Formats: sequence, structure tokens, C-alpha cells
Amino acid sequence: MKFSRLILLSGASTLCALSASAAINLDFTNYSAGTQPDTEITAGAYNGLGQNGMLFTDVADFATTTYAIDAVLESLDTYAANNTNNNSAFGDDIRINQLGSTTTTYRLNLFDAGTTDLFDPGVPFTYDLNIYDIDNGNAGATPTLETFKILTAATYTLTNTTSITVVGGNTFYNGTDGLVANVSAGATDLTDAQENASVILTLSTSSLDFQVTTGGNGGRNLFFDADDLKFDQPSTTTSIVVPEPSTYAAIVGALSLLAVVSLRRRNK
Repeated sequence: MKFSRLILLSGASTLCALSASAAINLDFTNYSAGTQPDTEITAGAYNGLGQNGMLFTDVADFATTTYAIDAVLESLDTYAANNTNNNSAFGDDIRINQLGSTTTTYRLNLFDAGTTDLFDPGVPFTYDLNIYDIDNGNAGATPTLETFKILTAATYTLTNTTSITVVGGNTFYNGTDGLVANVSAGATDLTDAQENASVILTLSTSSLDFQVTTGGNGGRNLFFDADDLKFDQPSTTTSIVVPEPSTYAAIVGALSLLAVVSLRRRNK
């Protein structure tokens, strides 16, 4: 059975002075075998901490720091796979399989190693997640059957000739190219067509929420890749603004106050 692929590529840049900010390169080689997005981790130091997810240890790969970081990818709602054996490291990538025609919300956490404390170096930091191979897994199907929705504030970069359509400022799909050629493990460059079916995210938070909807039958492999694949073509960067829960609460509070004031005026 063939699988189409949604690949998230984790890129790197040079570590800046810690007094300014740190640019992190992630390497997901050290996968704790058998850990799954929807089951509790019982491996090593995480045994008994009550944390679900696929565990990748010692993921920080930048030259002049002693930070120790683990990554955990967990599902936040219903998760189903076509083949759980595909949930693993793929070289220095994360590989996860999602059943076709389903929707799952995920969270990728960066933790201080051996804990469930979110990574906090005490200075600003950034890292890239390059979402690769957003294509129409079933040529001619409704393109929204395969979408990637970002639920955390970030910036995204697209080539100027991209085949990706952006909906609502944070949802990406590709209904024009059919199946795009998959990247090989360890690749150091993308073809123009592969770049045009890619989105590069830049994040500055230890926790990323995203939602994937898959189309068709069978399964779909998702990859978080650390191969530093960047765009050679001209590109444009745009911000994704996602209100924090406190912002939602403030908005709700303000609307409630307006409703009360309006009601009092009516009753005068």
C-alpha cells in the first residue's frame, strides 16, 4: 500500500549570542521505541510522569550550549493510524502515520530533559519547522481533505510561486499539484516543485499545536525533518497570529460588560 506524505522539516540556523537569542537546530534521531502519540510514556525518566506521546531524547543539536532538551509529540484528541509501526524516527526525523480521512490535533512539546517542564533557556529562542509535501493525496479530490492548520503563533514562509493555498491565515492545503515527489531521508536540497509544496514555520515557543486532516484511504505519513532544507527560490514571510487563552477571556469579558451596560441602559 502506498502512502502520501506530509513532511515537517526542522531546519537550523547559527546559534546567536545567548544574551540576544538562540536559534535551535532539532535532531530527532533518539526515538524511544514503542512510544505512541496517544499512550503514556513509560520509558526512562518519563515513567510515572503521566505524559502521553512519542518521546525523542536529546534533540538539541546546536554547537555552543549545554541545554538538554527532549521532544514529545502527542495527540490531543482522537488519533487513529493505518500502521503504528511507521511511528518512529526516520533518520533524524519524526515519522508519524495518520489514518486517511481523519482529523487529529497534535502538540509538539520541547521539555527540559527528563521532565515535563517546558524548555525555557531564559533568553528568546527560535527554531524552524519546515512543512514539506503538502499535496493532494488523491488527484481530483477536494483539496481541503488534506490540510495543515497551525494553532500557535508563528511566522510562515512560502515561495513566491507556491502551489499552497492559505485559508484564514493559518490553514494550508495544496489542490493543484497532485502528488509531489517525496523527499529522501538525508536530502540536503528540494526541487522547485517540492519547495512550492512546502511551508517553513519559524517558532519562538516550546509548545506547538497543529491539526492535520488527511484525505483518501489507507494512511498518511507525517515527517518532522531536521535536514536544514531551505528555499532557494524567492519567498515571502507572513505572521500567524493566534489569540492566547487570556486574550479570548479578555474579549469574552469585554463583550459581557458591554451586554450588561446595554441591558442597564434599556432598563432606565
